[in-house]
Amino acid sequence: MPEFTIKIEDELLTQLRGKYGELNFNEHFDRIEELLNLSKEREWEKYTEGDYTYEGEVLKGTSIPYGRGMFYLQSYGIIYQGWFFMGAKHGYGKEIRTVTGGYIYEGEYSQNEFEGQGTTIWDETGWNHTGAYSGGDKNGYGFLQQDFFTYKGNYLNDLKHGFGEQRYGGNLLYKGMHYQDIMHGWGQADEGVYQYEGEFQMAAKHGFGRKWSGNLNYIYCGRFKDDLKHGRGLLKSDGVYKFVMMYKDKAIIKLPIYNFESYMTRAVRRTLFNNAYYWRLMRFILTQCLNKQDKVV
Repeated sequence: MPEFTIKIEDELLTQLRGKYGELNFNEHFDRIEELLNLSKEREWEKYTEGDYTYEGEVLKGTSIPYGRGMFYLQSYGIIYQGWFFMGAKHGYGKEIRTVTGGYIYEGEYSQNEFEGQGTTIWDETGWNHTGAYSGGDKNGYGFLQQDFFTYKGNYLNDLKHGFGEQRYGGNLLYKGMHYQDIMHGWGQADEGVYQYEGEFQMAAKHGFGRKWSGNLNYIYCGRFKDDLKHGRGLLKSDGVYKFVMMYKDKAIIKLPIYNFESYMTRAVRRTLFNNAYYWRLMRFILTQCLNKQDKVV
């Protein structure tokens, strides 16, 4: 295959290209050639139209990119090196842009859009995402990393959506359900001194949950509302268990529990005869099933 001779005048684009390298056509040649079924005759051509320069294979007798090629669009600071099908980026390629501080994408394309598996690196911020794309956005399972922060989980339309896990330096920050980039549903969060596991509503603790300290000297199990303990609950502090009625994080009723084991036995019996228990159990089982499916993916 002939060598590309396009000269890049953009300084940042030249730096990015040198930093992240060229596309290795040989690595993907057989797979993409077979996938695209490029049955029409091709020829090598180089041409320039305004600030757009293309060099590579074209449909014979035309200037339509078809096969392996490369273009440079100076006004938008874009260089693409990869595969084309009837004039569109299609198959596999690498694209480098100077917009938003400079970023690079390498992976699968379909009709000019990121489509399939790929990797995006934002050079200025250090964000790095590898995973599924659809319509140019992160869609499906992916892995995002910046310095010590990582997210592993599902996306929908470029936002964290569904089950996912956020960590910092290997330590768990949040593990659970997301809705449009926000903690929402059942999840587990590390709040520093305290841990929380339970229901979230738009990033706030809301519903049934459990909060405890690392040494277990403090445990609260009960209702939350708008990120505050609110409603009936069971509290352990200073080595004593209490039944409490909370109002905006303040206990307005405290009843000591002198025989905790007997209290729990009665509580379990009441729970088993409460229909709400079975709805919560079904919701918990569904969350666990979704979790296992994500791990399989």
